[in-house]
Amino acid sequence: MPTATADTASTVSHARTLTGLTELAGDAEAAERRFFIGAATYAVAHPIVVWPRADEEPKTIEEVAGIDESAVAEFACATGRTYQSGLGYLSAAKECATRLPRLWVRVLAGEVSVWRARLIADRTYCRNATVAEYVDARLAAYAHSCSFAQLDRTVAAAIAAHDPALAAEQAKAAADGRRVLIGTATTGVDGTVEMIATLDAADALDLDRALGQVAAELKAAGSEDSLEVRRSMALGELGRKQLALDFGAPSEEDPEPRNQRDLTLYVHLSQAAVEAGTGIGRLENTRIPVTLDQIKSWCGVAGTKVTVRPVLDTGSVRHTDAYEATPMIREAVILRDGTCVAPYCPRPARGGDLDHIDPFDHAHPARGGPTSTDNLAALCRRHHRLKTHHDWTYEPITTPDGRSYLWTLPSGSRYLRGPTGTTPLD
Repeated sequence: MPTATADTASTVSHARTLTGLTELAGDAEAAERRFFIGAATYAVAHPIVVWPRADEEPKTIEEVAGIDESAVAEFACATGRTYQSGLGYLSAAKECATRLPRLWVRVLAGEVSVWRARLIADRTYCRNATVAEYVDARLAAYAHSCSFAQLDRTVAAAIAAHDPALAAEQAKAAADGRRVLIGTATTGVDGTVEMIATLDAADALDLDRALGQVAAELKAAGSEDSLEVRRSMALGELGRKQLALDFGAPSEEDPEPRNQRDLTLYVHLSQAAVEAGTGIGRLENTRIPVTLDQIKSWCGVAGTKVTVRPVLDTGSVRHTDAYEATPMIREAVILRDGTCVAPYCPRPARGGDLDHIDPFDHAHPARGGPTSTDNLAALCRRHHRLKTHHDWTYEPITTPDGRSYLWTLPSGSRYLRGPTGTTPLD
């Protein structure tokens, strides 16, 4: 029968596809295992150069992991990762290879997936050696199948038995997990952000009641939005106007009242765009663009203080004879670069440093690199340090995408960092 034949052919094709995918998954896992082993070798070969004094505990993750900062940064670039991602991977690989020997043997044999080994290593590398030994002895045999809950219980037991001070600290922190997280760094084009909160039950009931009351008042005032939208609007109203405690009075240190909305806009709009009612702006405390309509709605809220800053002409060259950049020069560089200009680094320029690409000569300023927009670039503190002390070099170049930076690392690898991202050249 034609139908039966077609069904049989489909079943065979389906089975072949699954077989092929299974083989590809095995190949991918084998490749990941080789990569993980290589990462461990690399991490062990690059111990940290500057270790804290003997009477100090390691403070940074690099110090805890014992991996050189410059080596971590080069690994991150070579594998297309951010610095933090590269550090996390190397730390887990080194932890497995040096402090979890039973688990490491099973990883080498292909009996435990890399992702499972990383889960375990991520929970032990910041603990003392006794905790790591305890976890390794009890989990290695069934690391290929243990659940997240089993893993967490084993680590908790190890900490309780062998690091009582840390156990007490964690118990104290767990006793009060209240928090409010507002994701302003990920503002959407529609102008919304997500908020996550864990509250005391009584506080939550009070807040729920207050949101319901203000939402009802908004509806009575003519709002046609849904209840959930009005409740979200009510939360903003509470933040601006409904302060129960008298914390809003101005002071010498803080002359602005707390119940005022401060809105700082960098306007990326032509006069024609403004007149047409279309265009894009950007909030000062986020890196996400917002529409002109959304800006209008924010500005229309009573009690809003609006500061509008036109974007400086970032193509013009500004300079000063001093080492420190003037506020206008700093602003121009920050707005031009947006983030740290090192390969794959996403850190905002506003929170970082301005680096003299051609170093400033403090003894003879006229001979060294000038403090000017064409000789300055935004670097986060880490990449500024690598450029200054670890032979990371770069130069600005002009590409079709705009101003870009050609980086050369100590290993000789080169990367082009531009407005659209990072491109490895070797």
